[in-house]
Formats: sequence, C-alpha cells, structure tokens
Amino acid sequence: MIILKKIILLAIFVQFAISFSQSKYKFEVCDVNNNGTYEFQEPDYTLFKEMVSADLFGAAEVYISSPGQGIIKVKNLSSSPTIQKVCAPNDSIKSVFEIAINSQKEIFVTGEKNYVAIYKVDEEKCTYKENVTNLYTAIQSMSFDDLDNLYVGQNGNRIFRNSKSNSYNFSVWHDFINGLPSGDFVKVNGKMYISWSFDIWNPDNVLYEVEVDDNNNFLSYKNLGPIKGNTYGLASEYGKLYGVTPNELYEINPTDMSTKTIIKNPDTRPFYGEWWGAAGKHEAFKINYNVYRSEEDANNQKNPISFPYTNETKYLQTIYIRIDNLQNNSLIGIFPFDLIINKNPAINIEKEYTLCYNGDYTPVTLQTGLNDSNYSFQWLLNGTLLPAETSASLTTIQKGEYEVIAKNKISNCQSSEKTTVKQSDIFINNIDLQQSYINVFASGSDLPFFYNLNQSDWQDSHYFYDFPFGDLKFYVKNSKDCVSKEVTKNFVPFNLITPNDDGKNDYFTFNYPIVKNNYEITIFTKNGSIILKSKLDSNFRWNGKNKLGNTFPSDTYWYAITENGKLIYSNYIVLKNY
Repeated sequence: MIILKKIILLAIFVQFAISFSQSKYKFEVCDVNNNGTYEFQEPDYTLFKEMVSADLFGAAEVYISSPGQGIIKVKNLSSSPTIQKVCAPNDSIKSVFEIAINSQKEIFVTGEKNYVAIYKVDEEKCTYKENVTNLYTAIQSMSFDDLDNLYVGQNGNRIFRNSKSNSYNFSVWHDFINGLPSGDFVKVNGKMYISWSFDIWNPDNVLYEVEVDDNNNFLSYKNLGPIKGNTYGLASEYGKLYGVTPNELYEINPTDMSTKTIIKNPDTRPFYGEWWGAAGKHEAFKINYNVYRSEEDANNQKNPISFPYTNETKYLQTIYIRIDNLQNNSLIGIFPFDLIINKNPAINIEKEYTLCYNGDYTPVTLQTGLNDSNYSFQWLLNGTLLPAETSASLTTIQKGEYEVIAKNKISNCQSSEKTTVKQSDIFINNIDLQQSYINVFASGSDLPFFYNLNQSDWQDSHYFYDFPFGDLKFYVKNSKDCVSKEVTKNFVPFNLITPNDDGKNDYFTFNYPIVKNNYEITIFTKNGSIILKSKLDSNFRWNGKNKLGNTFPSDTYWYAITENGKLIYSNYIVLKNY
C-alpha cells in the first residue's frame, strides 16, 4: 500500500544547474511482503515524476473551460483539490467553450462570439485576443501536443492539425471514418488519447488510444472502451490522464480503465455552469524521464530501470531520476530518490485463547505485543468494529473471532491478525466421600480432566485414597487449564462401633493410608480420662476394649489426633454394646 506521506526537499538552481546534494526526494511504502522489498509499478513511477516535476516546473494543475464561468483551474490534484477562478467571460468573448495550453503555458480558448476563431488569453489581465484560422465550422475539441502542434476536432470524423511553424494553417491529421471527437487530443507517456463519440447527441463516450511516431504523426489506434458519459475534455499532467464532464473532473487509468473523481463542479446551472474543455498546465511539455541505479549510470545514460521494479537493497534503495528537456536537448538534472520500505507492525498475538467458564467467566486478555505509544489499534469481533477498544490489548468475556488492526502512527503502515476466543467449561458435579476413598465427579469440555485436593499436585485420577482430616477442598481443571470452582467437603471417619464380633462395625479405624503422617491418637472418656494412646497408622484398630480385653460400657468417647504434639483434629466415637 502507498503511504500518503511524500517528503520533498526543494531542488535548488545554481547558475541554471541543479545542486544534487540539496535535491533529495523520498517515497515511502509499506512492506506488504514482510521481506523488505516492494514491487514499484508504473503508477508509482508516475508519482515519482510528478513529485520532481512539481518541484521544478510547478504543481500539477488542470484548467477547465465553462460557457458561463469562463476559465477556472483545479489545484492540489493529488491531495485536497481546490477550485480557483482564472478569467470570466467579458465583452470580448461572451462564453468560453474549448481550452488548450502550449509548452509556453500560453492559454487558448474558443468562444461564443465566433465558434471558428481561437482566442489567446492573457491570464494576468484576463483579456481575449482573437486569432484567425482556416477552419470554417465549430470546434468541438482542441489541444496542443508536446511539439506545440495544435489539434482541433469539429462536427465530423476528421481531425485537423497545424504546425508550430504555420500556426493557423490546419490540415487533416487523420480521418477516423466514423464518429466525432468529444474531448481533446492528449499525449500521455508516448501515446495520444481522445474522448470519442459516435453520436453528437448521445452522451456515451469511449477512449481512443493512438500510436504516434516521433513527430506525432498518426500510426494506429484502438478503442479502450467506455469512459464517463459527456466527457467533453481531456487533460494530462505529469503522466496522468484526466477527463472532464459538465459535472466533474476525474482521473482515468488507461491500463485498466478505472476512474477516480477528483472534484465535483459546484455550479449546477444548466449550460452556463457546466464544465466543457480541459487542459493540463504542463501537458505540452516535452520532458523525458529515465531512472537509474546509480548517479554514474544516470550521467552515462546506461542500464535504465524499467517498471515494475523491485528494490534490490532491502528497506532502502536510492535511485536516480534523470530529466532531459527534449525541446532543446538539454539536461535538466539528475535527482537522487529514496525508496523507503517501512516495516509493518509485527503483531504477536496467540492464534487461540480460552475463555474459561465454571459458572462465572474468567476474563481473557488478548495481547498484541505492541504498545499504545507508537501504534493505534482497532478491534473487531465477528467482523463488527468495537469502537471503544483502541488499546494494544483487549480484555473480554465474549467468545468469537477477533481481528486486530495495528497502524504505525508515523509511517501509517498497518497490519492485521486474527485470533479465536473459544469457551471452555469445567464443573465439579459431586463429591462421593467413602471411608477408604473419595470419588470426584466432574463435567465440561476439553478432556482430559485433572484433579486436585487442597492445592496439592494435580493427578489424572478422580479417586483420592490419601487425604487429611477436616475440610477438604477439591478442584478440577481441563486440558485448557480452566479450573473449576472450589468445592469443600468435611471428612469425618465413621464413628459408630458395635464390638459384638458380627463383622459389622466391630472396631473404630481409619481405612486409608496415613502411614506417611506422624500422627498420634488419644482416646479418652467424657471426663477426660485417657483410655488409649497410640500411633495412628493404617493398621490402627480400636474395638472398644481395654488392654485386658474388657469392653468399655456403651457411651460416647472422644479422641484427639496430634502431629508432633500439635492438635490437628478431634471428634467423638459412639460405642454401643449389644
């Protein structure tokens, strides 16, 4: 993409020569291939020429004729076009129709007072001086070429031309057999263009491209196809072709026949307010441009660069534009021209983000790896712009496809990347507490699941066989590292014993491995008398009897579990003798 920023340092004339060190031009583009190179096309080359030419000869301007407005001109064609009034009709010429400008920037028009006559215009004084020609019918179109020959078209298929040496003696240049010109004879990049119509009352126009020899004699032509209807004027400026209709000035690209409106005519009056003819201020200049890799090649006119051209030095290539005046065969100057390929923003964003849902959303932050100081940002969700989001990162709880566009604030180079935010669900549905194990039931997306008790190490089994006393905190996470909400359960060992040797609840025990813990258990009566003190391990059993084998009476007994003398759990035991 071409950056709208083109920096021009003025060329300086010293004794009619160019001081090259002061003439430095820059043309910046963005690195669309992300490799430091760019293929510069013919339109880019046209812009190069326009930049240097505007510096040397003045900015591009198109003069337009209007029956009632007279002569106006459009300035700032490439940026912010503006309209400036030049000369209005007066007593010498009541209406202005066609317009042409020669290589000396002299303006000629046709007018209502005499359709056949051509008037020379003094732009400063706005006077019209009538000139005599040998044409006897109304002039439909009129232009100078780069040899200062004047071309005119009338209400017919023949085109007339005079010579610079015999300014007002016209002869037939070419007979197109069918149709008539509706707008001018403009030379652009070695070829001549004519707006042609096949019916004077039909607004449809086509563009003729004419091959000419070195003396601009007709060789052949082809019909490039339709252009905008009622294109009454054509103009060229620094390698660009423009068309004029009663309502607008527009640019024409002969390569693909695309058009672009430059400016609209604000005067809506029928006939008197309409735009008719057009002429570029510099369209008759006979200037030759060539581009070279080095100043030496430019001086020797060897190995010129042709377009399309890809820079051979990455990111910065200096080329040299040589400009020659072919009207007097003199060198105008050689100008160094920097081709700068600016890097696009390097967006470093993950291809996919996970939005975790466990009953609540955990926000996810999309990171670009860039900063807000040097770049501006736009974010889109599912193709819709999020106008409030203009930062380098985006925090969201919405799933979908996101796109971020980052633009360098200095170079205006931009790039974009897409990422997807997917929702991942994880829930604990139930905790099954058994005497010797715990089973955790979970559901959600993105298997496999991993399980955790009291923020210990994660395990892939949903069974726990080794767990402490008291409150137990359970968590489950999935393969996207989404973690469920905490679920708390209190583990209480089964505390009812009936020591009658029937094989059911005959003793009080802890049926899970606790051998790794340094636990002691003390059992005592309600009044605090200790009846048992023992190491607590997986082999511990109490059948409600003393050391002599006598069963204690049915009652409630208490126990305390300590680790290194510190109490970690206590509860009661119900003993029933049947």
